[in-house]
Amino acid sequence: MKDKPGGSPSSPEHLSELANSEVAADNDAISVKIQEQAAREDIPLDQDAALTGLLSDVPMQGEIPENLYIAMAEILSYLHEAEESLD
Repeated sequence: MKDKPGGSPSSPEHLSELANSEVAADNDAISVKIQEQAAREDIPLDQDAALTGLLSDVPMQGEIPENLYIAMAEILSYLHEAEESLD
């Protein structure tokens, strides 16, 4: 009997695939919760797949690369303006 792609259930490849699928499922669930809460609070959301991809490569607590400074400045400016409009 041949193993399925990813190897046997205890192989490192299989365990890595399983972990990655669990992380993806967790991320999807978190995303749905954020979207639901934003809808309840009438908070606008903007999705930018390219920016999300770039930012997902930055490690947590890592330095933001220079090429993303403008994008981050625009995000922070938007958040600041949104916060001020609530006052």
